[in-house]
Amino acid sequence: MSNLDRMANAQKLPSGARFYRCALQVNPFEYLVRQKKPTTFSNEADYNAAMVVQCLRLGIEVIAITDHQRCVTGQTLAKDFQAAGITVFPGAEVETKEGVHMLLIFESNSSWERCNGILGDCGIHDQTHPPTAIKYDVHELMRECAQWNCICI
Repeated sequence: MSNLDRMANAQKLPSGARFYRCALQVNPFEYLVRQKKPTTFSNEADYNAAMVVQCLRLGIEVIAITDHQRCVTGQTLAKDFQAAGITVFPGAEVETKEGVHMLLIFESNSSWERCNGILGDCGIHDQTHPPTAIKYDVHELMRECAQWNCICI
């Protein structure tokens, strides 16, 4: 292959990094209801549809659904976002035993069951009535996240 051919092939490659607009702390409808947050939406379907429309309008291509001490509540919202072509990272917001709020975000192809299992390891065995805090402090949680292959923010 000549240098000219190599140069032509190199010019066909992407020009560098690809940046995505992301929303990494999206709450499902149940969070609003549980926390008595003011909303104009009376049901999950309308809320989900509006969230998808707004994210598309804003050019958001990637989201993480991170309800507090729960992950089971975001599955319907995730399906709606995925149907619209938006990448979804399953996750949860957890409160460490010293009171620090952290986001656990899993790979986009991770199952919600995996997230449930990790929350169980954190000491959350009933997501309908989770404990106020998980069993880990920040340093322990960061160490565990490396083992779980998830990111912690």
